[in-house]
Amino acid sequence: MRKYFYALLIIILYATSTTTASNSGDTLDPPKWLVSLWTPQQGVLLTWQMPPKAIRTAVFRMREGDDSYEVLSQGELGYFMDKGVTEGIYLYKLQAFDSKNNSSSFSDERYVIVESIGEPKDCSSPPIWSESFATAKRVLLRWEDNCDVQRRGFNLYKKVKGEDKDYKLFKSVTEPNFIDKDVVEGQTISYKVCSLDVNLQEIACSEEMSVKISVGTAQLPENIPDFIVRKTVLVKYLKLPDNQEFISPTDIKVDTVGKIYVADTGSGLIHIFTYKGVYERSIGRVKKDDGTSDKFENLLGIDVDRKGFIYAVDAYKGELKVFNQKGVIILKVALKTALQKRPEYNFKKFGLVDVAVDIVNNVIYIVDNFNNHVYKLNRTGELLEVLFNKGQKPEQVHLPTFIYVDKKQDILLSDTMNQRITVYDQNAEPKMVFGRVGNVLGTFVRPKGIASDPKGDIFVADSYTNSIQVFSPEGEFKYILGGKKFGQLDIVTPNGIFIDKKNKIYVVEKLINRIQIRQLTDQTKKINK
Repeated sequence: MRKYFYALLIIILYATSTTTASNSGDTLDPPKWLVSLWTPQQGVLLTWQMPPKAIRTAVFRMREGDDSYEVLSQGELGYFMDKGVTEGIYLYKLQAFDSKNNSSSFSDERYVIVESIGEPKDCSSPPIWSESFATAKRVLLRWEDNCDVQRRGFNLYKKVKGEDKDYKLFKSVTEPNFIDKDVVEGQTISYKVCSLDVNLQEIACSEEMSVKISVGTAQLPENIPDFIVRKTVLVKYLKLPDNQEFISPTDIKVDTVGKIYVADTGSGLIHIFTYKGVYERSIGRVKKDDGTSDKFENLLGIDVDRKGFIYAVDAYKGELKVFNQKGVIILKVALKTALQKRPEYNFKKFGLVDVAVDIVNNVIYIVDNFNNHVYKLNRTGELLEVLFNKGQKPEQVHLPTFIYVDKKQDILLSDTMNQRITVYDQNAEPKMVFGRVGNVLGTFVRPKGIASDPKGDIFVADSYTNSIQVFSPEGEFKYILGGKKFGQLDIVTPNGIFIDKKNKIYVVEKLINRIQIRQLTDQTKKINK
């Protein structure tokens, strides 16, 4: 359900711009892709921006290996949930129609990988409450499922002291977490959660958990372990000029003089801000001699080196572009061409998600999420090595996302679908692995952005649990980032993160199109029973 909410939120954010913009000439523009993702419980979520004058969109789908597309849906909304998928790779495209039934050209193709999760099985282990806690406005509920098979879902029950005699079914959810916003200050609320088998029958229920909704403070239920929260203070939200909005931003970096760079996927631009967070300019579209422009199809990860050169990857094109400060492309590398001398890597598709530069050793690392590799190039763009393969061993990866090179030139990689962080040496040999799948502190669901601070502590953003956890250089959990009153940090789907020399953390919130800068303080608080 949460992903439906995000899809609707994106549509609302774009409603004003898409209905008031004027279309050039009589040509109807094709729809523009926003977010597409697959979840085992719900299917493939597709979201897009409706073009001006369009009143409906047709969704087309083709499975890789097939010869033609089929029409899936036609509707007025900018999202669609495709539940009719099995394991494989699916390609989607869109076409818009106006009130006179004139059609646009087709959108770019968008591919989505659907993985096999096997047949669901039953398991009688009850859910166990984890790090859930309450504030004056909401209760964040999280529980850990110790069963090693995929649940069909959970029933969440609720009872308010003084109002309810018995528990009432409050919500049925597919994931082991929920945010209850239907709370009132002063209430004492009890919850229990029951797991569902393959026939949607309840098979095991948790113990009761009670919380009191206090005024302006965070309180933890009594049956969870102690943990430490580090206080952060909001510095500012980055803003674009002329009431423009970020469109599905993904990554952020800060250079040696404090300039801030934001990869904005929806616009295909890299927005540059001064060290004070004031918008300066945007780069990414370069006019060519024939009058056309060289632009990104799907800009994702970026990095900036000490000389101010900006590195960016175009996901599905499989390209690396390097810009100077004037926005001129000084290097372009097509991975398909670079891999021609290696027939075992004759890829037809790419999914480049991030790039990191090791200026000391003069190498560039590029993460290919689709093919489960990391490419190692020299600074002139020559391919040196293809690192890693798909798997669960420390030297293997499964849909990796963000990569970071620390001051020791160690390579930190978010191995997202293995739910872990792996630290490699300069020879790409594993030095350390930490994290596992789970909903308790020190574990991950969807680890994404990764960075380290001046002391070498490792910060990891989890886009699913909406949290940033911090680990020691040895991979031991230290604390979680909190807000100004040590409550839950107000972030949604964090992706790219960065920590500068002054201990400011920069966070990209992809699905709500927000960039925030927070100051890390030295204040910590032990939240205990």
